[in-house]
Amino acid sequence: MIPLTIIDNQYATLRYYPDMEMIHHSFHRDVSDDEFYTVVDAGVTFLVEHGVNKWLSDNRYHSALDQTEAEYPITEWVLHARQTGGKFWALVVPPSAIGRMSQIEFTSVYARQGLRAKVFIDPNAAMEWLLIQ
Repeated sequence: MIPLTIIDNQYATLRYYPDMEMIHHSFHRDVSDDEFYTVVDAGVTFLVEHGVNKWLSDNRYHSALDQTEAEYPITEWVLHARQTGGKFWALVVPPSAIGRMSQIEFTSVYARQGLRAKVFIDPNAAMEWLLIQ
């Protein structure tokens, strides 16, 4: 499992695991809209170019999505994921109740569009789940 690092800065890390066909992003803190889109858009590019079918979102330190960030995954991200063969999404949620609720709601939307999503509080458990998919 040797990843290709796409982005690694003070805001986030984005990696592509070719042997697992997986994208993995980790936000290191709350981020602005521009920082959020930079990471997610770079991941979407890899979805399209490499036919990735798994995505691990580690959002433990990005507590709540604002309205524009909340709409993007529903209107754009899931469409790219499904069009390129995406099947599985592991979401690691923040410890705060507000942060969790703002992100967990996506899982039912994605499920209706054919993407199997599961929520975790531990990134290692999320990775293990994706490994067996």
